[in-house]
Amino acid sequence: MLGIVFSAAVLCAIMYVIARHEADYSFPRVLLISLGLGLTDFCLSLLVGPTLGSILVMGLMVWALHQFCYLRWRMAITVAAIYFASMILLGFVIGILTS
Repeated sequence: MLGIVFSAAVLCAIMYVIARHEADYSFPRVLLISLGLGLTDFCLSLLVGPTLGSILVMGLMVWALHQFCYLRWRMAITVAAIYFASMILLGFVIGILTS
């Protein structure tokens, strides 16, 4: 559960920096989006594999940011790409620190 809250905070920070005047980056809204995407990623990773599941979740995230946070498509793609890159980088850093 702490990971969902942390990922929502990272997504809020990215939307604040990138799309401050355009997005609705309220924390409860972004927390619900992160929770839904996290559960969807878990289920899709079990069904179709982690790589294809992550690609599908990224597309779903772009749609969710456009639909629920009122971002334009180009801005939603930018925010989602930066978010996924930061999560991958954070995974590598945690892996290096714990090994």
